[in-house]
Parts: sequence; C-alpha cells; structure tokens
Amino acid sequence: MPRLLSVNVGLPRDLTWNGKTVRTSVWKSPVDGRRMVRKLDIDGDAQADLAGHGGEQRAAFVYQMDSYHHWERFLGRRAFAFGQFGENFTVEGLSDNEVCIGDRYRIGGADFEVTRPRVTCYRVTIRTAWDPRFASLLELAEASDVPVRWSCRIGVCHTCMTGLIDGSISYNPEPLERPTSGNVLICCSQPNSGVTLAL
Repeated sequence: MPRLLSVNVGLPRDLTWNGKTVRTSVWKSPVDGRRMVRKLDIDGDAQADLAGHGGEQRAAFVYQMDSYHHWERFLGRRAFAFGQFGENFTVEGLSDNEVCIGDRYRIGGADFEVTRPRVTCYRVTIRTAWDPRFASLLELAEASDVPVRWSCRIGVCHTCMTGLIDGSISYNPEPLERPTSGNVLICCSQPNSGVTLAL
C-alpha cells in the first residue's frame, strides 16, 4: 500500500556553483501538518526554473524510497534527508515500474494525476557531488538508470556522443578522435566541475 512519508517545500534561492550563480529550489525541507495544494504549487513551495519545472502538469514532484535506498547503496551514503532530491512528496510503495501516466492518487483531500515521467534536474548534483568511483559519465548514467545508447567505452565508435550544455570534462582514456565542439563522449569522460548534458 503506497504511503506518504514526507511533504517537502522550498523557495528559490541563488547559489554560487562552479563559478556561476544558479537559481534553484532544490533545497526542500519537510514540513509538519497539512499544506494547501494549489493548481501550480504547494503553499511554501515554488519552482525556480519554470522552463523545466512547474505549471499545471508539473506542480508537484514525487520521489520514492526505493530510489533513496538505491542511492544510499550505490554512493555508500546514509545522510540523505527527505527532500534531498528536490521532491515535494517522499513516498513509499510507488516504484517506477508500477506507476503509469494517467494514474491517480489521493493525498488528504487533494487528487493528483501522474502526467509525465520523473526527470531529475541537474541541480540535484549541487547537493550530491561527483563520486570518483565512477570511471566515466556513462557509468554514472547507467547507475542512475538514465537511458543511454550503447557505446564502446573507449571513445572509438562515437555512439555515446552527447551535447555538453555546461561545464568541462577530461578524457581518460583519450578518444581516438575528439567529438565536434559542444559535444562530449560520455563513455570515457569525467567532469572537471559540474556538467549539464543533453542526454
């Protein structure tokens, strides 16, 4: 039986990250008691980047404990708090392979409908730093269940070429041929700082 564990809210703030000012609402904190859910948000919460978050179809973000446990095991961490991944609702019992677009859920007196797959924003990396145990960005993507194309893992075939939106990377091993400007081979690259990729 699905269960709501925490309601988390946060307001936008500006942070310096990798030498740039980033506006984010990724810092969500649990709240006690009931919160009014409105058409575009939850009282005490707001989205900072309306191009990627918010609106009637993305007013609330849900993250389940199965994913928390995955990251605890994978990253060897136990210090995650509810709201760690920028979610408004931390839930138990709604695994990704069970929830479908169009499913409806009632929380208190509010009805919610699943409108899109969960897409985690790059700003979550501000709270969860790169782990050097990953040999490449591809390994991180695979471990995070991000769908990626097959690749050779040594920079030969270029099937893993992906747009580099922001940040910088290093190659190890060095690919036989570097990708075109603005692209990166994720099979053999590691970030020098925070990166945003067009996966």
